[in-house]
Amino acid sequence: MSRVEPACRAIRRRWRAGILAAAAAACAAAAGCGGNPPPSADGTLAARVRPAVAAAAQVRAQASPGGTGGAPGSQAAVPRYRCRRTAGPIIIDGDIGDAAWKDAVWIDLAPAEPPSPEWKGLRTKAAALFDDRFMYVAWECEDGEIVSSLKKRDDPIWSEDCVEFFLSQNADDRIYFEFEVSPDGVLFDALVIRGAEGERHAVLSWNPPKAAAAGRRVPGGYTVELAVPLSETFPGRPVPPWHGDRWRGNFYRIDCNKDGAFDYGFSPVRDFHDTSKFCEIEFEDGESERAAAEGAAAARRWLEARDGAGWWTLGEHLDAATVFSQAAGPYIRTDDGFRSPTKRGSGRLVKPQPPKNAAAADAVPLRGEMLGHPNAAGDPLTIEVPVGGAGDGMVCLRSDPKAARRIRRGEADGVDVKIEFLEGSGEGAWRPLAKIRVNRAEWMARKLAFPSAGRLRITAAEGPETLHYDSFRLILDLEARAAPPGR
Repeated sequence: MSRVEPACRAIRRRWRAGILAAAAAACAAAAGCGGNPPPSADGTLAARVRPAVAAAAQVRAQASPGGTGGAPGSQAAVPRYRCRRTAGPIIIDGDIGDAAWKDAVWIDLAPAEPPSPEWKGLRTKAAALFDDRFMYVAWECEDGEIVSSLKKRDDPIWSEDCVEFFLSQNADDRIYFEFEVSPDGVLFDALVIRGAEGERHAVLSWNPPKAAAAGRRVPGGYTVELAVPLSETFPGRPVPPWHGDRWRGNFYRIDCNKDGAFDYGFSPVRDFHDTSKFCEIEFEDGESERAAAEGAAAARRWLEARDGAGWWTLGEHLDAATVFSQAAGPYIRTDDGFRSPTKRGSGRLVKPQPPKNAAAADAVPLRGEMLGHPNAAGDPLTIEVPVGGAGDGMVCLRSDPKAARRIRRGEADGVDVKIEFLEGSGEGAWRPLAKIRVNRAEWMARKLAFPSAGRLRITAAEGPETLHYDSFRLILDLEARAAPPGR
């Protein structure tokens, strides 16, 4: 054992003692699970952590002597990292010489508390990329004396040399994820829950099976690669990210040497769990940007021509629709649309009105434009409309302007809309026509084709982990021969 290790471990042990004790108590208290959350029927994040969250609320243990970190809505100005879509596959072997990493944006991590203004610390660089399945993170660390002896997953590797990556989809920091990797590729991962009073509790039994890490000792230091599986980290949430989406997180390093332990960060902080200092991670994806631009162009062409097209518009004939959700049942008809018995979900016509100013022009509703709210997370809003015969249709969707601003700030997720068709009047299988993630203020358009009479169904769902009340705008136009019978 290096002479450095005992001193470093003592420092880090005191720093993390609170969160480890809280996590152990929380998980053990959750249905007597012996440290593991009880299995869930649906496998979603909320179902897996809900027992631990409830137990953790009783523990009230502080994560560090430095305080509880930032609270939601308390963020000051933070740096922004531009995470690009990878152009090719990345093999997690600790070798950052792969061609893909040459296209990434590399950043310098700065010492959090330098002992003097002149002290620059050890050279430390980090970068990130993503694809449909993973977010990849790499580090290059200068180090003349590597301290790394632990070998098992979830060992307390923060007590030695390591790199760390924290990640959250939302600026609301009640749940976020922590990944640590040693110079030898040992992985520590945890789900961290913030209580109502700001205290933190880690679920150490959270180990996504597809997470991967590797490290390499190289002349003058070491390199590390990490793969974060998006669907396992954010089950039920919108992944992969689209161009322009902003998540929150931070890149860190801990260096142990004979003088003690030194922390580095892209957004340097004393407490790695201070979520108010998490940087913004903005995703750059030419593929999804092109798809969004094409959808927006199609929507503009249609919306400019539709007034003279003479098509049937749902927003002007809401009495033809059936609106419901699985949990709330049939919606109640109102003067301008429908609302759920719970008074949360709704679908209503937005009346046109002139803009208050030029900046509000994008909020001006168009003819037949509807505003929809899913009833609850996991309980989608469903709209069914009879189709009178073979013909075409056009659906235009966008986020409500207020929701779009929350999404842009990383405070909301958007709504996933599924469009299906059932031929005839029987009980056959619904045929999928389109699936659209509505997370932008710009209109998106999809053309629909109906081979015969039947029923059209539009389902709008929030993710089961959503923390905000999402809403969307909808225009549905049907060709006259496809309009509901008698309309």
